[in-house]
Amino acid sequence: LGVTEAVTLAAKVNILGGSGEQSKRVLEAEDELWAKPTAPRYLLRGAASARRVRLWNGGWIQALMASQRSVRGLHPVRLRCDEVDEMDLNILDAALGQPKETRGVPAQIVLSSTFHNPDGTMRQILRRAAEQNIRVFTWCYKETLEPHGWLSQREVNEARETIPKQMWHVEY
Repeated sequence: LGVTEAVTLAAKVNILGGSGEQSKRVLEAEDELWAKPTAPRYLLRGAASARRVRLWNGGWIQALMASQRSVRGLHPVRLRCDEVDEMDLNILDAALGQPKETRGVPAQIVLSSTFHNPDGTMRQILRRAAEQNIRVFTWCYKETLEPHGWLSQREVNEARETIPKQMWHVEY
């Protein structure tokens, strides 16, 4: 999503993971997209750094570290948060003030989580969403299964056999 927005909207996109490592993994996944034969690599403005990809159209994608200092920096148009349940609520709250409309592209925030901690940060976010009448979207791993998605049934079966039953019911 971040790559698509940076390419098509020239958007500045911040990625905040539940940890600095999670943010870096998101950028690694984006690197795989840039390696595809049809990727618009002509937009890349030099080599991708460990934390930021800059584009000639003015867009960029930046991975933030899970710290107050990191999330209180630039004001992108888009904020993408992954594994919210792993985040400190104070850090997430600070990050939520980042997005600002730019060049007619509306500010937007997407928060995602496997919601594996029943009293964690995602629970707080869901409470706020209910109080503020914000729509919440949910999905199931089945929506990402091959042939239309990226997940193989073999991987699902292996996970189901490997992880504790309670974890399967909560996270998957």
